[in-house]
Amino acid sequence: MALFNPNKITLYSSRICPFAQRAVISMTEARIDYEDVFVDLFNKPNWYSQIHPQGLVPAVRMPGGKVLTESQFIVYYAADINEKLYPKSPVERYDTRQIMDYIDKKVMPNYYKIMIGPVEEVKSVREDMQIRIKELNERLLEINPKGVFFHGNSLSIADIYLLPLIQRYYLGVRKHKLPELDETGLERFVRWKKTTFELSSFKKSYDSEDDIWTALSNLKKRLDAQKSSL
Repeated sequence: MALFNPNKITLYSSRICPFAQRAVISMTEARIDYEDVFVDLFNKPNWYSQIHPQGLVPAVRMPGGKVLTESQFIVYYAADINEKLYPKSPVERYDTRQIMDYIDKKVMPNYYKIMIGPVEEVKSVREDMQIRIKELNERLLEINPKGVFFHGNSLSIADIYLLPLIQRYYLGVRKHKLPELDETGLERFVRWKKTTFELSSFKKSYDSEDDIWTALSNLKKRLDAQKSSL
C-alpha cells in the first residue's frame, strides 16, 4: 500500500534528484504544509507505482488523491499558492518563460553530460558550461542588473528552476578535477549564485553533495554495464 497522509499534501522526492529539489524548494518557499516521503531511486518500493506509474520523482499527492507530476508543473503549482514566486508583470512573466525554456534547451543537457556522460566528453562539456554561465550573467544583467535574483530581490520560479542544475555544474567540475569555471567579469551571476546557494530551502533540498555524486556515479556504472552487455 502506498505511503501517504490522507489528510495532508504528500511530496515524494529524493535528495539526489535536481527535479525533486525544485519541488522541495518551491513548496518550502510557498510555505505549503506537506509531508515528505523519500523514495530510493535505486531500490524503489513496489507501492510507489501506485503514485507514479513510471516511478519518477517528484510527485505530489493531494489529500483527495490527485497526484501532480513533473517538476515544472509542481513549481507552477507552488507559485499559484504563493504568488510572490511568480512575477505579476506580463513582461516579467514572458522573461520567466524564456529563461525556463533556455534552461531546458541549453543548461539541462550539460547536467547529464557532466554527471553521467562519457569521460571523453567531460572537458568539452566544461567549455560549454563556461559559455552558459556567461550567457546567464548577460541575461541577469539585462533583466535585473542591480538585484539579486532574476526578478528584483524576490526569489521566483526562474531561480528555482535553474538552481539545482547550477549546483551540479560546479559539483561535476570539482569531482572531475577540471579547471574551475572562470567567474571573471561575471559578477552578476556570482551574486545570484552566492545568494541562492545560501537559501535555507535549497539546503533543505539535499543531504550532501557527496551523496549526490556517489548516487550519480553508481547510476553511471549501471548504465555503462548495460551498454557493455548489449
